[in-house]
Amino acid sequence: MLVASRHGAHPRRRRAGGNGVADELALPLAGGLALLLAFVTAAAVLSGGDRREEGDRRRPDLPGGAAGPRVAIFSAPLPPPDSSPARQELAVRSWLALPGNVSVVLLAAHPSAHALAGRLGGRVTVDAAIDISFTGTPFFHSIVARAQAADSDICVLVDAEIILLPETITLLKHFSRSDLDWLVFSASRNISAFPYHLVDNGTQWADEHGKQVSFKKGMPVSRDTLSPNNVSFDDCHFGTQCFQQVTKVKSRIVLKILRLGYNVLLSDVDVYWFHNPVSFLHSLGPGTFAAQSDEFNQTGPINMPRRLNSGFYYARSDDATITAMEMIVKHATNSGLSEQPSFYDILCGKDGANRIGDDRCLEPSTNLTIVFLSRDMFPNGAYGGLWEKKHGVSSACRELGCVIIHNNWVNGRRKKLHRQMASGLWDYDPGSRLCLQNWSNASRFSVQTDDPVSYDS
Repeated sequence: MLVASRHGAHPRRRRAGGNGVADELALPLAGGLALLLAFVTAAAVLSGGDRREEGDRRRPDLPGGAAGPRVAIFSAPLPPPDSSPARQELAVRSWLALPGNVSVVLLAAHPSAHALAGRLGGRVTVDAAIDISFTGTPFFHSIVARAQAADSDICVLVDAEIILLPETITLLKHFSRSDLDWLVFSASRNISAFPYHLVDNGTQWADEHGKQVSFKKGMPVSRDTLSPNNVSFDDCHFGTQCFQQVTKVKSRIVLKILRLGYNVLLSDVDVYWFHNPVSFLHSLGPGTFAAQSDEFNQTGPINMPRRLNSGFYYARSDDATITAMEMIVKHATNSGLSEQPSFYDILCGKDGANRIGDDRCLEPSTNLTIVFLSRDMFPNGAYGGLWEKKHGVSSACRELGCVIIHNNWVNGRRKKLHRQMASGLWDYDPGSRLCLQNWSNASRFSVQTDDPVSYDS
């Protein structure tokens, strides 16, 4: 669960003696979401000590995968017009996308709750035998009683329109290791300053294609209001005025998200993923800014002037990175070019004055280390002629150990689209208008460790 205070030392817990309660706990959570955002506004988590003790005996390897704790999410959705069925469905889909053994119980007797459960499958059930007030609102004590009687290791009480992020399960697993009975309350953080608001019916915040992807996959996606409206479909490629406008908006959005306390992985839509890169990028450690190199030469330094690609980078939400991003945004605002040259000139200095070795830079005013990612693992569109390989780019990348590949160094939307489709790296179903790869498995985006990760195997 996202905890309000996410920075600083952990407060002391009450000693075990009957029922121990952890009522003021803070857990720093890395929220790198590739621009996928939502906030938890209110929740309570209940855990029965005897059930957990039994669960520990059944599943000694509690923190891992399917052997993790059984989580039951209880919610009392209100019928329309007191609530939005669309927002409720989006929220419940985000709960079902959480990793592990998660089930959902809707505490309601109205037809809309049964309809919602019917659309979402067997993991969503309805409990209509709930005590309610004369206004139709379930009594809180009755909800708590249902949760305490549940045959699960952890029970979560959550508002029916709250989207839960992958870190929810990370936090629950953290508390599962405790020897205490525990109760956790979660509140929203800086919600008044959050600029990605949904409007009345919760659908105007995404374009038609965005709604298809986000609603069907249960992903918390926001469309930023800063994005320019006059974007040309065919004439917004590299070097155009449209391209400059769009790219400068990206860095401003990233800066806003970093200030909210989230790490950001920015990945352009022409970047194909063979593996999820988040764990590897996070393992580079604090005080680093990791970016793809746009160097096309097969040998030599990869941090030469203007060779930082701002279409794929990982930025941590720390003071050094935020300050550096502020400098980049300011530089790009006053530049007649796209944002990409501003990244290099600010981070690596004019003509590469801040270069260190062949693959790094050090921004002197913030002491931020810029890491140019290995082109074997993170190749650009000109490296090694991968897109033109006789046996196909997929086979060549498998041999090389690619994590991603960027379809750049080709000008024009039609040429880029043709190269992407002809290569076989076009995991798209035109019928459903959805990606064939299912990236909705939220655990694949969770940062569980700071240990280095390798994709050599």
